[in-house]
Amino acid sequence: MPTYTVTVANLSLSPQQKSQIAEAITAAHNAQTGAPQFFAQVLFSEADEGDHFVGGRVNTAPQVHVHGLVREGRSIDVSGQLK
Repeated sequence: MPTYTVTVANLSLSPQQKSQIAEAITAAHNAQTGAPQFFAQVLFSEADEGDHFVGGRVNTAPQVHVHGLVREGRSIDVSGQLK
């Protein structure tokens, strides 16, 4: 099952924002792979203050990171389009 983890640092997302992000990720996964939308799962987490570093220094700027794990067997073209 494809799993996308969305981690935010130095900001909070509303339930509506999380829903919009999850819907966009799910739609992109479906469009690029043809897999049914119900296969994609999206998880949200927050980095605590002081837990996000860039260049070895604590980051204080708001950040949203998306990391996707998709099964093997997808072509390089499909995998590249999901980035």
